[in-house]
Amino acid sequence: MTHFILNWAVIVVAVFIAAALLPGLTYASTADVLVFGLILGLLNAFVAPILRLLTLPIRLLTFGLFTLIINASLFWFAAILEGNVRVAGFLTALLAALIVSAVNVVFGRLFKG
Repeated sequence: MTHFILNWAVIVVAVFIAAALLPGLTYASTADVLVFGLILGLLNAFVAPILRLLTLPIRLLTFGLFTLIINASLFWFAAILEGNVRVAGFLTALLAALIVSAVNVVFGRLFKG
Protein backbone atom coordinates (compact mmCIF):
# COMPACT_ATOMS: atom_id res chain seq x y z
CA MET A 1 0.00 0.00 0.00
CA THR A 2 2.85 2.37 0.80
CA HIS A 3 4.37 1.70 -2.63
CA PHE A 4 1.11 2.63 -4.36
CA ILE A 5 0.76 5.87 -2.35
CA LEU A 6 4.36 6.81 -3.10
CA ASN A 7 3.85 6.02 -6.79
CA TRP A 8 0.64 8.10 -6.78
CA ALA A 9 2.49 11.07 -5.25
CA VAL A 10 5.24 10.80 -7.88
CA ILE A 11 2.63 10.71 -10.66
CA VAL A 12 0.94 13.82 -9.26
CA VAL A 13 4.25 15.70 -9.07
CA ALA A 14 5.10 14.55 -12.60
CA VAL A 15 1.75 15.75 -13.93
CA PHE A 16 2.34 19.17 -12.35
CA ILE A 17 5.76 19.29 -14.04
CA ALA A 18 4.30 18.17 -17.38
CA ALA A 19 1.53 20.78 -17.13
CA ALA A 20 4.13 23.47 -16.47
CA LEU A 21 6.17 22.40 -19.51
CA LEU A 22 3.39 21.61 -21.99
CA PRO A 23 0.86 24.29 -22.97
CA GLY A 24 -1.60 21.64 -24.18
CA LEU A 25 -1.95 20.01 -20.75
CA THR A 26 -4.22 21.95 -18.41
CA TYR A 27 -6.16 21.26 -15.23
CA ALA A 28 -8.86 23.10 -13.30
CA SER A 29 -7.68 22.50 -9.73
CA THR A 30 -5.16 20.62 -7.64
CA ALA A 31 -7.88 18.16 -6.61
CA ASP A 32 -8.37 17.29 -10.27
CA VAL A 33 -4.69 16.41 -10.60
CA LEU A 34 -4.88 14.28 -7.45
CA VAL A 35 -7.83 12.33 -8.88
CA PHE A 36 -6.11 12.13 -12.27
CA GLY A 37 -2.99 10.69 -10.61
CA LEU A 38 -5.11 8.08 -8.85
CA ILE A 39 -6.83 7.10 -12.10
CA LEU A 40 -3.54 6.95 -13.99
CA GLY A 41 -1.95 4.89 -11.23
CA LEU A 42 -4.83 2.41 -11.28
CA LEU A 43 -4.70 2.18 -15.08
CA ASN A 44 -0.95 1.59 -14.94
CA ALA A 45 -1.38 -1.07 -12.26
CA PHE A 46 -4.23 -3.03 -13.81
CA VAL A 47 -4.73 -2.19 -17.49
CA ALA A 48 -1.16 -1.56 -18.65
CA PRO A 49 0.13 -5.11 -17.96
CA ILE A 50 -2.74 -6.58 -19.98
CA LEU A 51 -2.11 -4.18 -22.86
CA ARG A 52 1.61 -4.91 -22.79
CA LEU A 53 0.93 -8.63 -22.96
CA LEU A 54 -1.58 -8.30 -25.80
CA THR A 55 0.74 -6.06 -27.83
CA LEU A 56 3.87 -8.11 -27.26
CA PRO A 57 4.39 -8.98 -30.96
CA ILE A 58 4.08 -5.31 -31.99
CA ARG A 59 6.39 -4.24 -29.18
CA LEU A 60 8.98 -6.80 -30.31
CA LEU A 61 8.77 -5.59 -33.91
CA THR A 62 9.19 -1.96 -32.85
CA PHE A 63 11.92 -2.76 -30.31
CA GLY A 64 9.69 -1.60 -27.46
CA LEU A 65 8.75 1.77 -28.93
CA PHE A 66 5.08 0.79 -29.06
CA THR A 67 5.16 1.02 -25.26
CA LEU A 68 5.22 4.80 -25.74
CA ILE A 69 1.92 4.56 -27.60
CA ILE A 70 0.43 2.47 -24.80
CA ASN A 71 1.58 4.96 -22.15
CA ALA A 72 0.25 7.92 -24.13
CA SER A 73 -3.08 6.17 -24.68
CA LEU A 74 -3.44 5.43 -20.97
CA PHE A 75 -2.56 9.05 -20.14
CA TRP A 76 -5.15 10.31 -22.60
CA PHE A 77 -7.77 7.83 -21.36
CA ALA A 78 -7.14 8.89 -17.74
CA ALA A 79 -7.70 12.51 -18.78
CA ILE A 80 -10.98 11.53 -20.44
CA LEU A 81 -12.10 9.65 -17.32
CA GLU A 82 -11.20 12.50 -14.98
CA GLY A 83 -12.75 15.20 -17.18
CA ASN A 84 -11.11 18.33 -15.76
CA VAL A 85 -7.59 17.50 -16.91
CA ARG A 86 -7.41 18.51 -20.56
CA VAL A 87 -4.99 17.07 -23.09
CA ALA A 88 -4.86 19.01 -26.37
CA GLY A 89 -3.99 16.03 -28.56
CA PHE A 90 -2.18 12.74 -28.83
CA LEU A 91 1.22 14.41 -29.21
CA THR A 92 0.64 16.26 -25.95
CA ALA A 93 -0.38 12.97 -24.30
CA LEU A 94 2.77 11.33 -25.67
CA LEU A 95 5.05 14.09 -24.39
CA ALA A 96 3.27 14.18 -21.02
CA ALA A 97 3.59 10.41 -20.69
CA LEU A 98 7.31 10.71 -21.46
CA ILE A 99 7.69 13.38 -18.79
CA VAL A 100 5.76 11.31 -16.24
CA SER A 101 7.91 8.27 -17.06
CA ALA A 102 11.14 10.27 -16.76
CA VAL A 103 10.12 11.78 -13.41
CA ASN A 104 9.07 8.32 -12.24
CA VAL A 105 12.50 6.92 -13.12
CA VAL A 106 14.30 9.77 -11.33
CA PHE A 107 12.21 9.44 -8.17
CA GLY A 108 12.50 5.66 -8.34
CA ARG A 109 16.27 5.90 -8.29
CA LEU A 110 16.21 8.45 -5.47
CA PHE A 111 13.95 6.33 -3.25
CA LYS A 112 15.69 3.07 -4.11
CA GLY A 113 18.87 4.13 -2.34
